[in-house]
Amino acid sequence: MIVKVTRGASARGLIRYLLGPGRANEHTDQRVITAGLVLGGEALASANLSAQEITDLGAALDEANDAYGTNPMGGHLYHLSLSLPPGDRKLSDEEWAQISQVVMESLGFEGKGTLPTAWVAIGHGMSAQGNQHIHIAASLVGIDGSKVDIWRDRKTLSRVCAELEDAYELSVVEGREGRGLPGLSRAELERTAREQLAEPPRVTLARLVREASVASKDEAEFVRRLRGSGAGATSFRDRWPI
Repeated sequence: MIVKVTRGASARGLIRYLLGPGRANEHTDQRVITAGLVLGGEALASANLSAQEITDLGAALDEANDAYGTNPMGGHLYHLSLSLPPGDRKLSDEEWAQISQVVMESLGFEGKGTLPTAWVAIGHGMSAQGNQHIHIAASLVGIDGSKVDIWRDRKTLSRVCAELEDAYELSVVEGREGRGLPGLSRAELERTAREQLAEPPRVTLARLVREASVASKDEAEFVRRLRGSGAGATSFRDRWPI
């Protein structure tokens, strides 16, 4: 399962785009797969939404942030796309709904005793590259104005996607964050030997990040530890830009 995460500040615009024709009429079979509790659960699923209902859906995703003015750094809108490699078996909307629920509970958007946030999963037809995929748009602001803690979200997503690949008999995607580094290139090995380094810079950076992550209790401490390790130093960037 291929994962992509972006952030934004306008759910209204994103929902119009996802349920619209796309930039080059590439969107087909646009539909709501499922939604979180705040948006009525599966009540929206497969509904033929009117233009006004699409507008209202986007506004509902923006509502908590608009009301409380929480404005998380990077934007309150969390946009997650999940896609399958070309040729993978086709999942039903019911299976995608189950997957969406597992992913959102794992990330802390609802369940686990936390107050839920507004989120919706939207499906399309196959992409131009032949990928079956869905988009999940979610508010990082809960119904009480609190922020969802997405610290280490990519690590969580990597673990959950690996579990889903096994549970739904999907192709295993290698090289996803949290599943190890892709193999070293010949150029990297040659530079390591030429500069007489103890290990390739990419391996060094991965080790420093891993050590800081394990030792940190929150994001702020992680950043402090990583900076203190020298991972952001100019000399290190010269060897391998980050």
